[in-house]
Amino acid sequence: MAAGPEAWNITVEIGLYRQHAEMAPAAELLWELAEKRIPCAIPDRTGS
Repeated sequence: MAAGPEAWNITVEIGLYRQHAEMAPAAELLWELAEKRIPCAIPDRTGS
């Protein structure tokens, strides 16, 4: 959503970091969905 003229546009990058330990089912589902949406941005559970 634009909040001003195009000259005001900036690039924003958001990083997601997950813990290595297993999380609550809802949190695991969130990560599963995120991984399907942006697979190249989420490292595997081993941290590699």
